[in-house]
Amino acid sequence: IINDANSIQIKSNEMAHRDFLFVEKNRNKIKPILYSSFDYKTCRDELRERRYRHLLALSYIELLKKEISLKDRVRIEILKLWKYHKIELIIGFVILSFTIRPISDRLSSVESLANKIHERSIYTFSGAVCNDGSESHSQGRGTCSWHHGVNRYFYKGSYGKSMKESYEEARKISWVGEN
Repeated sequence: IINDANSIQIKSNEMAHRDFLFVEKNRNKIKPILYSSFDYKTCRDELRERRYRHLLALSYIELLKKEISLKDRVRIEILKLWKYHKIELIIGFVILSFTIRPISDRLSSVESLANKIHERSIYTFSGAVCNDGSESHSQGRGTCSWHHGVNRYFYKGSYGKSMKESYEEARKISWVGEN
């Protein structure tokens, strides 16, 4: 709740309107200003500041009303579509959700798709090297217990498919290039 300053001087009112018009152009600044602290004791012109914040609050309320009515209109349209075209919408959504990424992958060349597959497969991990030379992705109790104990621990190792594996997978997926 922001009290309006009705008994404001003409000059202060004009300055408050000027400040308001400047901020109203950039609507994403209104909310932070309204939620910022306001201490009338430290303010140079309390009535001007109150008028400025009041104008911002009214503008913000109108903005919210527009957003709410737009969302309601979208919901109503979706409900109309749902009422008359349930099956088509469900089938379309299922097809769309399963085909967007695969189609984009399928339309990529084998080489670029192989690079994508390789990059997607890389992940980092920590682990241990056992005394018999095998690697474990564990560092907890019992690590390398079947491999004659821990030789050393390591941190931030990385794993990914080899380029050869990625290339073979890409050849199976891609519609472009060599198959």
